[in-house]
Amino acid sequence: MRFGESKTSIKKDGWVAEIKIPLSAIRFSKKDVQDWGLNFARFTRNENENSIWNPINPNVSGELNQWGMWTGLHNIEPPTRLSFLPYLSGGIRVSPTSRGNVTEYLKSGGMDVKYGINESFTLDMTLIPDFAQVQSDNVFLNLSPFQVKFDDYRPFFTEGTELFNKAGLFYSRRIGDAPRQANSVLNNYGDNPQYKIIKNPGITRLYNATKFSGRTKGNLGIGIFNAVSAPMYAKIRDVATGKDSSILTEPLTNYNIIVLDQALKNRSSISFTNTNVLRRGNSRNANVSSVDLSLFDRKNYHNFSFTGKYSSIWGKLANKKGFTTTAGFGKVSGVIQYRATVNVESDQYDPNDLGFIQNNNSFEYSGNISYIMIKPTRHFLNHNYKLSFTNVYLYKPFLWSSLQLNASAFFLFKNFWDISIGFQTSPAWNRDYFFIPMYIPVITSGALHIITWVLTEAATAGKIICQLEDRRCRIAPGQRSLLDR
Repeated sequence: MRFGESKTSIKKDGWVAEIKIPLSAIRFSKKDVQDWGLNFARFTRNENENSIWNPINPNVSGELNQWGMWTGLHNIEPPTRLSFLPYLSGGIRVSPTSRGNVTEYLKSGGMDVKYGINESFTLDMTLIPDFAQVQSDNVFLNLSPFQVKFDDYRPFFTEGTELFNKAGLFYSRRIGDAPRQANSVLNNYGDNPQYKIIKNPGITRLYNATKFSGRTKGNLGIGIFNAVSAPMYAKIRDVATGKDSSILTEPLTNYNIIVLDQALKNRSSISFTNTNVLRRGNSRNANVSSVDLSLFDRKNYHNFSFTGKYSSIWGKLANKKGFTTTAGFGKVSGVIQYRATVNVESDQYDPNDLGFIQNNNSFEYSGNISYIMIKPTRHFLNHNYKLSFTNVYLYKPFLWSSLQLNASAFFLFKNFWDISIGFQTSPAWNRDYFFIPMYIPVITSGALHIITWVLTEAATAGKIICQLEDRRCRIAPGQRSLLDR
């Protein structure tokens, strides 16, 4: 939220802050008399004190349900919410290769529009967006077999997207990501003396993106998101003939999300989310649907949650269908809290065209219990203890993978010093079925390059024999998994 104006002053009896908030920054109805929920908090570093206007009990689940009420607001008219942000940009990009630099000249222009359709719904649009000024990612060396999830710093994909993220199916970095075939162009032509790469875009440009979201008077949240990315081409030049050719590195793609979220009594809710990705040429299309249910009792003590997701991938490159389901029940308020959860994820479940998942194919159940004491005692201002466990299996084939036990404790002393203690153990050796081996090369005479490695007990021991001439490898015969021994 952007404040229009703020001032502070120190009085004899304390510190005063006055903040002017434009009504255009708040969604509210056209009622003659309104009641608003709100709260104020201030943290004082010298006294290590967090002062809150309407008290929030840490032993009670949720914060919004513990806010105070500002009643009797009269004759407040919601203003027109409309803003435009046009832009022009230009630049130059130099990509070094082993055969010289590849220079590209960048130019772009477009506009962002935000319009408040009414007091409940907002429309955001961006035309030919340029994210060149957005904060870049940190350099990350990934030694794991899984892809890395990065944060998104593009305002259009971070502001007002809470509804689209509720089911956990929206990873906005998929939109405008690097073209999927850009690396293959670099690998095939970058070191080939017969060709020169004239252009090989590292990002996918967007034609437009639109999001429509809000909540009705009946507490039904509605969200619609759509984005269209442009087809991306690499340009390759034959050095001998001087002829240029284009290679499609990313087809024209449409991304779509639809969310319906019905808020129920006692902080409960039920929602439906559907994500869809369609690519021109039918190379790979995807659709994922999700139903999410969360129920609280009247006293806000207990919670039951259920999630069911179904993914479908179809096209020339892949055809598969999968599912995942999660159920959990627990006590979420009080001094003693606990929760039990079970999750099943099939080996064909894949939301990664518009979502994010590191690995599928798992069955796991977990539980935890905690003791939370927020009342000051003789030695501590507050302290808590927690015990938890997680047991994991492969879904297909059904094989045990790991068991992890955890214990933790936290103590906050009266002088505001604190101690945290944690303990983690696995009673048996874990079986990591997603482990990538470490390769130890051994150069032998002739044209053979033999690579030998030893894996964990859950993986395979063997040799890979590679022909240096054609860079092809095969698994040496006679090797078998340690699981079969």
